[in-house]
Amino acid sequence: MLATWAALLPRTYAAVLTALPDPIAAFTSAVVAHALVGMLSVMPITLPPLRARSREDLVELAAHLLDELAASLVGAPSSPSDDALDAILRYAWPGNIRELRNVLERAMLMARGEPRIEVGHLPRDVQGASGAEVAHHVPRSLAEVEKAHIDRTLKANRHNRTHAARELGISRATLIKKIREYELTEKPR
Repeated sequence: MLATWAALLPRTYAAVLTALPDPIAAFTSAVVAHALVGMLSVMPITLPPLRARSREDLVELAAHLLDELAASLVGAPSSPSDDALDAILRYAWPGNIRELRNVLERAMLMARGEPRIEVGHLPRDVQGASGAEVAHHVPRSLAEVEKAHIDRTLKANRHNRTHAARELGISRATLIKKIREYELTEKPR
C-alpha cells in the first residue's frame, strides 16, 4: 500500500514519507495534508451550492442519483411522486450533494415495495421545506437578460457579427444597434 500512494506524490514528498518510521500516520498528518492541498489547488474548480442551482439542474441531478442508487437497492422505487419532487426542490440542501444522495437513498429504502417515493418517505425537514431559503431565481430585467445573451452569443461566435446575428435571429444592423445600446465591448482587432 505504501508504494501505491507514494507513486502518486512528487518524489520529494514520497522520499520523506517513506523514510519516516510510520509513513501511513505521517501521510494522514496535518502537515502532509496541507502540502497536498497546496499541490491540488493549482486548478481549483468552484461549483455553486445546490441551493443556488436551477430547478432543472436539481431534477437532473436527483434523477441521476436515483438511477445510480437503483442498481444497488433492489425492489426500491427509482422515481419520486410529483409531491415528493416538489419537496426535494424546495429544500435548501445545506449538506449539498452528499445530503441529497443520503436523503434519496433513505427514501428509496423506506419506499421499498412501493411504486414511487412519496413525501412521507422523505425526512421531516425536507417534507416541511418552504423554499424561502432557496435562491433559484435572481430577478433581472429583460434588458439585462438580452444584453447577457447577446454578449455570450458574440463571444461564442468570436465576435463575428454576421454569425451572431444569424444565431440570434436578428439582422446584422439590429445586432450592431444592440451592441451600441448595451455598450458591449468589441473584441480587440
